[in-house]
Amino acid sequence: MIFLASACDWANERQRHPAPPHAKPLHFSGTFLQLVESRSQWTLTQWARLFCYFRTLGVKKLIIQWSAFNDQNSTFPYGPGLPAIRPELKTILELADQYKIKLYVGLNYDAGYWKRIGLDAQSVKTYLQNLNEKNVQLARISAPFLQSHRSFSGWYLTDEIDDVNWNTKEKRELLVNYLQSLSSQLHQLTPDKKVVLSGFSNAALSPERLTEFWYEILTRAPVDIVLFQDGVGVNKLTLEQLPAYVDAVHWAAEFAHRKFDVIVEVFQQIAGTPINNQPFKAVPAPLERILKQMKIASLYSPELWAFSIPDYMTPDAGDDARQLFGYFHAQRNLARPVSRR
Repeated sequence: MIFLASACDWANERQRHPAPPHAKPLHFSGTFLQLVESRSQWTLTQWARLFCYFRTLGVKKLIIQWSAFNDQNSTFPYGPGLPAIRPELKTILELADQYKIKLYVGLNYDAGYWKRIGLDAQSVKTYLQNLNEKNVQLARISAPFLQSHRSFSGWYLTDEIDDVNWNTKEKRELLVNYLQSLSSQLHQLTPDKKVVLSGFSNAALSPERLTEFWYEILTRAPVDIVLFQDGVGVNKLTLEQLPAYVDAVHWAAEFAHRKFDVIVEVFQQIAGTPINNQPFKAVPAPLERILKQMKIASLYSPELWAFSIPDYMTPDAGDDARQLFGYFHAQRNLARPVSRR
């Protein structure tokens, strides 16, 4: 505890910025964390520092985007007698317990997901059935360990929903059946935990049709929380298009009695599909653009999520990320009530 407190003091001492002149400060209450290979080598000091950053920015919710990663050609690595818990997940859960952060744990991420769901309907049906089995198996193995931590609040379905791949009646039915089956089994396994689903729009459907699309999903699949990715960081939607599409999914969630929040992309893609054939690469987005996104999202979303603070908004992620951290740290200070003696 003394060690962690010292790490937080270090984080706060390094960031002293004047409070920005905004009458109504906006902040992020949730973010994502990807368990990429480089983070498997992190020390306790690095993890503790990250959680201090979360506390400084007012983050109360965290989604582990996946807890298992495999591609379409690999054998699923979890079964009887094999480890299901990545070592760093134990550290993350313990820190989340300490900092009173609600943690939602992602299941299996398949690197071949986008390619596989673009195949013919019969192939997609077989794929989703296998994916469902993998996810349920992983959840069953993980649940006893996860439920021993008070921070564990539910599951995140790693399979993001778009408005391009499910636009035939047959494929949409396959998607709904998959989400219905997986969500139901997760609720049976952990009845007091939430199931979180996310998606985005390519503006492939009109806002009206997008509402119908999401309403069908949310009324048939027992998910609890739907997160809409604003898509601005990867140029899926422009700032001008964004309000209509956020509004569309918001109304679907409202009609289906589901909690709805918006994910603000705090990065700008600079490489990767569709820009070029290079691996995906992104940098922190300009503050002015992020504030515009947040202003739009706040009209529909009780809480704002950032994708993602660990990668694009901490002092350890480069100069631009450090500047964003400093700004939102100052925002939090501005929002705190002034003590009177």
